[in-house]
Amino acid sequence: MLTSTVGAGAQTTPLIDSGPESETGAVPQQPPSTLTETVNPAIASYAADYSVSEAEAERRLARLDGISEVLQSIRELDSERVAGWGIDHGETLTGWVWLTGTGAASTEAVALADAHADIEIRVGAAHTYAELRDAQDGFGDGSHIVAPGTTGAVGHATGGSDLLQDLPSIVTFTGLDLRSNGIYIGIDPSLAADASTGSAIVPGGLMTPDPIASTDGNATDDTSLETAIAQLTTDLDPHISVAFEVVDGRGAGFSADFDGGRGMRTCTSGFAAVTNDTGVYGIVTAGHCSNTQRMQGVSLPWVRGYESRRADAQFHEIPTGANHVLYDDYVCNTSGWWDSECDVSGDIARMNMQDHYVCHTGMNTGTSCGTVEDISHRPSYYGACRYGSETGRRINCSSVFVLVEGPSLYSCEGDSGGPWFSYGTAYGIHMGTVNQYPTCYEPVSGAIFSAIDEVESFLNVDILSNGSVTIE
Repeated sequence: MLTSTVGAGAQTTPLIDSGPESETGAVPQQPPSTLTETVNPAIASYAADYSVSEAEAERRLARLDGISEVLQSIRELDSERVAGWGIDHGETLTGWVWLTGTGAASTEAVALADAHADIEIRVGAAHTYAELRDAQDGFGDGSHIVAPGTTGAVGHATGGSDLLQDLPSIVTFTGLDLRSNGIYIGIDPSLAADASTGSAIVPGGLMTPDPIASTDGNATDDTSLETAIAQLTTDLDPHISVAFEVVDGRGAGFSADFDGGRGMRTCTSGFAAVTNDTGVYGIVTAGHCSNTQRMQGVSLPWVRGYESRRADAQFHEIPTGANHVLYDDYVCNTSGWWDSECDVSGDIARMNMQDHYVCHTGMNTGTSCGTVEDISHRPSYYGACRYGSETGRRINCSSVFVLVEGPSLYSCEGDSGGPWFSYGTAYGIHMGTVNQYPTCYEPVSGAIFSAIDEVESFLNVDILSNGSVTIE
């Protein structure tokens, strides 16, 4: 690996201190090593998830980037008609682009698809991707529908069920389903406003600074949820111009609590990075974690970051004066007798992540993997996208977060901030799960991460991919 030595960098003044959280012991660091096929956890996991041989799993994983590049080219050629795109992991691996209307794709796009046996162009979608995004953004958390005196992009509801009037409180996320050409809206009816309750718990177990919901321990059962979904589907139909589905959003929340993938004071370290403006070297973790972090017994000063509209991320400096070494490595496999580390070789744009098979490492659940289901996920539960926990002021998340699902996906408290990756490519920083109070021993329904391009832009940093640096 390449090595270099750097001096002290300037440090910015913290904007917000989110306060102390519970202590977690640091995990001893293992010597860095280079990624090899034998330590890649995705191969065996993919083979099990999709019932293929490990050889076929390896072939498919190696092909994903190539398919995504072709799909991007087709999307650019027929950009005005693009409704969705993705990769099917069925009997065969097939990349597809779905276009609106029934007419054939452009001659150039057809020729490009014909040149690749695993690429298809499909037609007949009702709405473009841009229209779906507009509908999702217009819906937001439902406030435009029920806010008195407003006529937002989706209209203004008068009357309707009690659930409709409580919509901003019970919507926990929204997203785009590129396969069904529609949007989905996650709800948790137990979060409905209750003026008689003096406190509330954010999904994931964090106390709200400004209670808005009642969770008295009686979670909504499946039957009640089905009734609520049916009622809201009827209530919302006049106000949403595209196909939509109301889904189970119970328990969405953070799994709150340096190289990457290691235990910090309250969370997991993500990727090594350097600030573009001041040249400070450090580690990225989740923005909702405590601003007071340390690793390997060393306190890591907070530089910048919080729970923002587009990324849940913060950056901590590696202190100067002690010749600390910062590696671009991260823990990428915890299934053996010791942790294996991988080198970061680069990153990937969020728009090219759809249906990729990715893995993450958390200090409490180790390494697990799943498939990217939504690249336009919009968390909406109270606690997401706030300007820090001192003010607790909630803002609307943008639909730029990434949802991963899979039967062998694990995450629990303390995993937040950990790296999402595939081979040596950095995908993002772990944010949370769609399970409330997940255990560390049972799979979760889904996990959410901040896309790496959004993290780098928000924090004004570059993820390291050039070996190691010694901080003098």
